[in-house]
Amino acid sequence: MKELLRITALIGMAAILAFTACAAPTTRTEEDVAKPGIVANPMNKGEDETDKDADNIPAFMHFGGTIVEIHPFADDQYYVLVAGDADADGYTPQVNFLVDANTVLLLNGEPEAGMAVIGFYDSSLPAPMIYPPQYTAVALVDGDVNGVTIDRFDEQFLSGDGSLLLHVSEETEIVFQDGTAFTGEPSELAGRALVVLYDIVTKSMPGQTTPVKIVVLYERAIPPIHYLTEEELAMLDLTITQVIVDGIAVDMPAPFIHEETGFVMVPVANIAEALGFAVYGEGEELMIGHGTTFTIGVDNYFYNRMASVQLGAAPELHDGVIFVPLSFFGDVFPAETYMEGGILFINSLQISDMED
Repeated sequence: MKELLRITALIGMAAILAFTACAAPTTRTEEDVAKPGIVANPMNKGEDETDKDADNIPAFMHFGGTIVEIHPFADDQYYVLVAGDADADGYTPQVNFLVDANTVLLLNGEPEAGMAVIGFYDSSLPAPMIYPPQYTAVALVDGDVNGVTIDRFDEQFLSGDGSLLLHVSEETEIVFQDGTAFTGEPSELAGRALVVLYDIVTKSMPGQTTPVKIVVLYERAIPPIHYLTEEELAMLDLTITQVIVDGIAVDMPAPFIHEETGFVMVPVANIAEALGFAVYGEGEELMIGHGTTFTIGVDNYFYNRMASVQLGAAPELHDGVIFVPLSFFGDVFPAETYMEGGILFINSLQISDMED
């Protein structure tokens, strides 16, 4: 169901391995090692990433600063607003992190205003087009930690961005993100997303360190690439806890799964009105704004008098509410949609944005 999630593949920086790995000294002195600052990743806390080449963006990015406020969002979910350091012009960057049951918390106590933290997020996931930027936190870490990074490591324990080489020892604590001890072989960590905590790292390139602790992250489920069978549909539990339209939570009839196609069906009028468009109807024909039309029971959708679009499922009437496939918002009507942690996000787009 392509409309549920858009995934942009991001490739790590090229690794520089052979020469520097051999050059690392066996006895470490103050001249041989350096405190890593805040993270091994060569990015400054709170740095604006908008001008970076997309090919060089790490799999997991971070933003560090001080917690400004915390406010609840949904069951077992809350937002943590983090402010970075002000620049020379007095501008203070901010990021709103959504913390849920899957967020790894490596803090000295519960999050609270005034606490220094570093928030990590998956750079491959889409984010709402709002300010301050909003990301689901993969991990929230104490801002005073000596060294921390999140990345995927190869069989030699070289990070995906090529900046850090791990020497996993018997003293390294390895646990899953729920605290359960990892009992497998260290080689089984290759390719897994890991939170790595360490104290010192060599000045070589790549830097080398013996981790103090490794937290093995649980992997996200991969969206299905086929139509669901009747047995799978019967077992499916669609849990959309909230719908966010242009950054605002909207109450509306619950989306459901189309029995034949497996598509997510959403209440079209509620969403269109939340996007700022009036909905007109006469009989089974409906119009949104002044250019989008469709007919209940007919898999033909029209936008601005262009050629019709077939989405694979026709509009359906349920208890007086008209539902359309979620792909209607994007493939027909100018909008973008994705799901994150049981939350459905729908953001308005201009026609030019769709053409890009």
